[in-house]
Amino acid sequence: MVSLDPLRAALQTATADGKVTDQEWHAVLQPAADALPRRATESTRALLDVWASSRFELEPEARRHLADSLRSFGYPVLTPRPAGSSDRAYAELVASGNVGEVDRTFRQLAQRAGRASGEVNIAVLDNGFDLFHPELGRKGWVNTAEVASNGWDDDGNGLVDDSHGWDFVDWNNDAGNPHGDWHGTHVAGIATAGTDQVNLIPLRVLEAPYEVARVAAAAEYAIDHGAKVINLSFGVDTPERVRVMSELIARHPDVLFVAAAGNDGRSLASYDPSSFLASRAFPNLAVIAGSDAGGGRWENTNFGPTATHAARGADVLSTIPGAGYEAISGTSMAAPGFVAAAAKCLILDPALSPEAVKRLLADTSDRRADWAGALQAGGPINSDRACKLAALTGLVRRGDTPSAAAARLGLTREDRAQLLPLVSRFVAR
Repeated sequence: MVSLDPLRAALQTATADGKVTDQEWHAVLQPAADALPRRATESTRALLDVWASSRFELEPEARRHLADSLRSFGYPVLTPRPAGSSDRAYAELVASGNVGEVDRTFRQLAQRAGRASGEVNIAVLDNGFDLFHPELGRKGWVNTAEVASNGWDDDGNGLVDDSHGWDFVDWNNDAGNPHGDWHGTHVAGIATAGTDQVNLIPLRVLEAPYEVARVAAAAEYAIDHGAKVINLSFGVDTPERVRVMSELIARHPDVLFVAAAGNDGRSLASYDPSSFLASRAFPNLAVIAGSDAGGGRWENTNFGPTATHAARGADVLSTIPGAGYEAISGTSMAAPGFVAAAAKCLILDPALSPEAVKRLLADTSDRRADWAGALQAGGPINSDRACKLAALTGLVRRGDTPSAAAARLGLTREDRAQLLPLVSRFVAR
């Protein structure tokens, strides 16, 4: 007989009669839910399925407590249910807003493409990180050349015990921020969403006012340790900062730098490009605008000719210190959303250049009339579609024909019609 985990067993008991009473929540479900780690798991997904199901009646207090519990695991259960959506579609919608929920599309593509063990390193440069958050700890990068906490500089780079990142402000191996690290923690959760195959290099560089030399040194450190994508969710907004960062970006054409477009609601064409990095263009720089929950233009996002892509920037639920989750808005949240998609594409096709990653994510974006003229990609990124195309190009690069690759991946007729004509833009045959 197969035994159930405690939460699933509690769910089976509480829902046996098709409803969950307030008493059943307190006596049966809540103790089992409270015993789980504060992150998305298969068990918490079962709890979400009860919330989303029309087959179960939830008494008012039970529904309120269930919502609180799901939010504590990172599920945005206040997401309005679209009219006419099925229980499954609604559950998937809510799950897609959880940075810890497994990206099932990516996982399936990685397995079918033979990339289930592939990994990529990304770096987040920010104000500090709670790496003890249940969602982030297992995603942290490890410097294998350094022995943790032995008091020696084992790899000879001048940094003692830099086994899991570095603080370039206080110059030590603790990338947490004693003055508050919610921003970096929130950004890191988004950048690593959906998979443990993305390794986070956490680098603390920000303290108001920040020194751009520290930012550049941190980026060089990340690149030396294999980072393929670097997230910059902060303003590069003085001539000196723009000069230093522009030289850095130009010096590393094989690394994709991702910058937030800014939150002034202005066209990037209205800024002086000598003092605003997001108003400049480089082949390996992506500038990310913010969309709302429905994919439209978020009211506070910057936009314009140098904005390359858009990702959700309004009310994005992600990790905060103390094992919590909070919804925060800003292009600071949109940039790591792009990073997460780019990282998955690089796992599926490691040969993609930074420019090719940008083009692939633009070619698969959801084009919308309300973004016309405001964004190079024409609408917000579609991570699922981008990953399908990257899986195709990765297989074709390794010898499959496009049709054979599509069959191996199990792509639908609609996917094939949309994506097969794009493969030749990335892989010469």
